[in-house]
Amino acid sequence: NVPCYVSVYYGEKTPNTLFQTEYELTTDHNMDLRGMLKAGTTYKYYVVAEDIYGNTVKSDVKTFTTSGKKGDEKGISYVPALNEEISSSAMFSDIQGDNNWYYYEYNDRTFELLTFDFSTGSWFSKNASFTQVYNSKMHPSETAAVRAYKAPLSGTIKISFSANRADEQGDGVRYSILHNEDIVYPKDAAFVALEPTGKVADTLQIKVKKGDVIYFMVHRADGYSYDSTQDDVKLQYIKLD
Repeated sequence: NVPCYVSVYYGEKTPNTLFQTEYELTTDHNMDLRGMLKAGTTYKYYVVAEDIYGNTVKSDVKTFTTSGKKGDEKGISYVPALNEEISSSAMFSDIQGDNNWYYYEYNDRTFELLTFDFSTGSWFSKNASFTQVYNSKMHPSETAAVRAYKAPLSGTIKISFSANRADEQGDGVRYSILHNEDIVYPKDAAFVALEPTGKVADTLQIKVKKGDVIYFMVHRADGYSYDSTQDDVKLQYIKLD
């Protein structure tokens, strides 16, 4: 056995998606694809190994089948410890409810769950043209793009958040945070307007009950071209009831 770097490629029809490269020269490799796969689905995969001299070897294409039925994917609730920091980008998932995070669109009346697109790695709307939620950015269109956290515990949550419009084109976006049906940010308006290069970063504390939902929302202004907005949310339970 020769110590190698290892890369794993997988896919349903063709194994052309790079899952991960393990940059450690070792003969013992272990990679975890949980959260990357659909239930009741057969995947093809192969492994490429490279030694320190650049010599490579590729395995045969093999298959495996995940358990359950297609569409049965269920999110796993994660209960954080007191003062443990929860990151929206680090806990982004292709399963609704995984790690207590959900991905919605909002049409000024109701929230509707988005659908995951494995080709782009984002949640997208079947009703609006460009509403999408990625791991660290959102794009509204006819509907607002929303990421939401469902509280697994009762207590007080400290929220540190930022939204950043990095594109000089377009007419900007509107940003807001809801706790259930109540606007908690900004405190004195329905939203904060972010101009084409605008940004906001702030911290607030919210007292929640188990099952409460906190919505982080990016709305369009007038148009929705060039409305991609970098966003980041970090949560901490600073007190438990």
